[in-house]
Amino acid sequence: TLVWMMVAAAAAAGGGGGGGGGDLLMGRRGSPAFMMPSSPLLAPRLNTRISVTHRRADLPFAAPSRARRATSHFSAIFRNLRLKADASPPAQAVKDSLVVYKNEPAIVDDVNEELAKVTLTFLGSKARKAKLKDVAMIYEGPVRSWEVEELNSASPQPVNSVEDVHELVLETGSKSISELAQLLFDKVDHVTSWATWKIVCEDLYFHGEPSDISAHTKEHVDGKLEKMKMEKAAKKEWEAFLKRIETRKLKKGDVERLKDVEDLALMSTNSSKILKGLEVSQTCEVAHQLLLDLGIWTEDFNPWPQRFGVNLNTPQVTSHPKFEDVERRDLTHLKAYAIDSEGIKDPDDALSLDADGKVWVHIADVASIVSADSELDRFARARGSSCYLPQETVNMLPETAIQTIALGNEKTSCAFSVGFRVDEDGQVEDVEICKSLVSVTRVSYDDACDYIQDESTDLGKLDVIAQIFADRRRKNGAITFQFPEADVKVSDGKISVEPVEYYESKDMVMEFMLMAGEAVGKFAIDNQIPFLFSSQVSLLLLLS
Repeated sequence: TLVWMMVAAAAAAGGGGGGGGGDLLMGRRGSPAFMMPSSPLLAPRLNTRISVTHRRADLPFAAPSRARRATSHFSAIFRNLRLKADASPPAQAVKDSLVVYKNEPAIVDDVNEELAKVTLTFLGSKARKAKLKDVAMIYEGPVRSWEVEELNSASPQPVNSVEDVHELVLETGSKSISELAQLLFDKVDHVTSWATWKIVCEDLYFHGEPSDISAHTKEHVDGKLEKMKMEKAAKKEWEAFLKRIETRKLKKGDVERLKDVEDLALMSTNSSKILKGLEVSQTCEVAHQLLLDLGIWTEDFNPWPQRFGVNLNTPQVTSHPKFEDVERRDLTHLKAYAIDSEGIKDPDDALSLDADGKVWVHIADVASIVSADSELDRFARARGSSCYLPQETVNMLPETAIQTIALGNEKTSCAFSVGFRVDEDGQVEDVEICKSLVSVTRVSYDDACDYIQDESTDLGKLDVIAQIFADRRRKNGAITFQFPEADVKVSDGKISVEPVEYYESKDMVMEFMLMAGEAVGKFAIDNQIPFLFSSQVSLLLLLS
């Protein structure tokens, strides 16, 4: 009574008013009711929740007031005053109460205090047991099984401003979940308690456990709101970016943002945030097609070398490569035939036959211009071989080096030559190896086929030797496969696929390359040279 008399006196001292914040009103039953000021600053001092509210139109003015100016006089009184006391929820869950377990709402069906366990029912009527310490009660209840399904719908909006309630809790101290629900929604039940807990879990204005919820500092709220604002703007821009991709209307700067699509198309990753946002399959084929549709890749771009990690760059040399100054055996009196496909500009092997029947296999002498462990050597070792692509050939070495070592580009070519004889049983013998000078004539596989038919020519005699060696290999269990091949070319945007014709002369060249390998192996063994050998177990041994 004393408090209301003091409030009434303060209100009467204010003179006329229009029922604004801070006015003294008459309740429906004649009891005095103090209208809270529009500023939330008084409400925090009450440290309470008002459980009975009336519509403004239903409350006649008892007297105009300037109670807002009198607020400070009664703040100490109102800090300790509770218009209605609320008991905090019990420390642990009880039967039929609403609890939170792993961020999910559930009803307590049974409590086994002896085992410290509870039986819970979740949304969709699924049930499970849990440890009592792992659940936190947010509403004492009782809550029935059908009522928990109400929590699956959209959460109600707070009746009172979350910002004002935050300011109140910040000034007056922590609250229980039921106290906070009353402040936010003007009532406490299972729906508002769960909605309140969801607000707490947002970690924007409040934090803590259901029994002890505190307000974040203003700095925390302001910082998080700014972050949320930035995230919202970023999300809006991201959606606009995806829309531009869908409509194929990119703007400046969008191409750089498509790197994760390009990475997927090149198989350097297995996912793409952009393709996920577009809700399409995250495969290299889909990524490739999108880059084509957007005009970022052209139809003649070949992604396969990069997909397999092939370096397509060729090192640049500042000076023209030259052969080392070493003594070379002059074999220019022999006719050396570089047999290869039509149009090949850099043949790297050739065949000769001495008058006494000795075979010579000449190999381009790369080691004489590429020193061990030099930049060119390391680059060539890393690549392993030239890369023959439909649209181009990427060589192991710079073009200037290739033209220098290719056999037949000059009247006299430097070579690494392997000489040997083949006996009537196909055995390789009388091996000698030297650095040489040779005079090379280029012959296509097609033309060579005509020459090998005539056994009076050098190529005809070489073919006879090749057949003897091949017979020996077949007797030892060698198997030869003849698979169809295709030559795929892309030129000026046009694709051509041509079958590769089979030539007997190609088999002949292959046999002499095998002979040269065997000859070098024998030479290494006879001269005790450490060597890496390529061999295979006999098929007869494997089958035995």
